[in-house]
Amino acid sequence: MARIAIIENSPLLARYFRHFLEAEGVAHETFSVWRGASFPDGGFDAYIMTGDFHNVTDGLKAYHERELEFLSKVRDEKIFASCFSHQLIAHQHGGKVARRAARLIGWEHLRISEGHPALVGMSEFSAICMNTDEVSEPPADARWIAASENCKYQMLAYDENILTCQVHPELMPGRNRLTINLTAFLLTKGPTAAYRDFRRTRAIAGDSDSEKFMRGVIRWLVS
Repeated sequence: MARIAIIENSPLLARYFRHFLEAEGVAHETFSVWRGASFPDGGFDAYIMTGDFHNVTDGLKAYHERELEFLSKVRDEKIFASCFSHQLIAHQHGGKVARRAARLIGWEHLRISEGHPALVGMSEFSAICMNTDEVSEPPADARWIAASENCKYQMLAYDENILTCQVHPELMPGRNRLTINLTAFLLTKGPTAAYRDFRRTRAIAGDSDSEKFMRGVIRWLVS
C-alpha cells in the first residue's frame, strides 16, 4: 500500500489534506516540522508539503533550512506543494520570490496552459489564495503549468515528480467555509474594502473544483 508523508509547516495545516487522502484510501503520516519534528527518513512513496504562516521574504527559519536539506535528498519520490512550499521549492531551484504590493486574498480562476498527469481532463479550476509573497521569476528548470488573473506563476512542475501551486486547493469553500471566512476576516483586519473584495470572489468558488483537482493530485502521487 502506498504511503504519503505530510510535511506540516504551521499548526493545523495538515488536516485539510487528510480528507482527500482518506477518500482515496491512502495511508499517511504527518510530520509537524514547525515544532521540531524530524523529517521523514524513507518509507514513503510521496510527500505533501503544506503552506506556512511565515513568508519567504521575511527570511527562512531553522526548520525551513532543514526542509531545504530534506528536499535536496529526495530523488524519485513525488512531491505536491502548495502556497509557501510552492515558493520555497522555487527558491531552492534558483527562482525568485517577491513580496506582493498587497496580500492576495480571494478565489482565483486558474487557466491550465500545459498538461500534467495530475490534471487529466482539466483545463481550468478555481481555488483560494491568501498569499503575501509570490514566485516572481520561476526557475529555469520549472515548467509553467497554470496562471490566474492576479498571480502569473500559479502552478509549476519540475521533472516528472514535483508539482507546486500558489493556491490552497485543499481548502474547499463548502467544507472549510468557516475557516476560510475567519482567516480572510483576520488577514484583511475586519470588515474592510479588502474583505468585501474577498467576499465578491466567492462567486467563482466551487467544491467540485478543489475536489477534482486534489483527487487528481493524490492519484498522481501514488501512481
